[in-house]
Amino acid sequence: MDKIEVEKWTRGDDEKNLDIEILEANEIIANVTGQNQNSNDENEPIQKISCKEAVMSFNSCLQWAAKNALPLHEVIFLRRIRQKAVDLSIKKCVQSTLDNFVQRTIKRQ
Repeated sequence: MDKIEVEKWTRGDDEKNLDIEILEANEIIANVTGQNQNSNDENEPIQKISCKEAVMSFNSCLQWAAKNALPLHEVIFLRRIRQKAVDLSIKKCVQSTLDNFVQRTIKRQ
């Protein structure tokens, strides 16, 4: 921008020639929240993945990593994540109370 354009801009001369829509606060909020609602509609519902599926997926990743000679630190990272999935699956299977055990055995019969 040269000096003349800057002076026009500071005086607001350019704004008279532009099609600028001046919005009030409530209109701005309505526009923003409307955009957020549209973006939420596009999101798909989150599908839950079981621990067993996660462990199987990490096993596949580890096999792929071995075949493609990935660096050791990346393989170790995959192993740690797989171990967390295994630990979580074991934690979910742990009996918390005697009532929990009784309810499970009754449902099986």
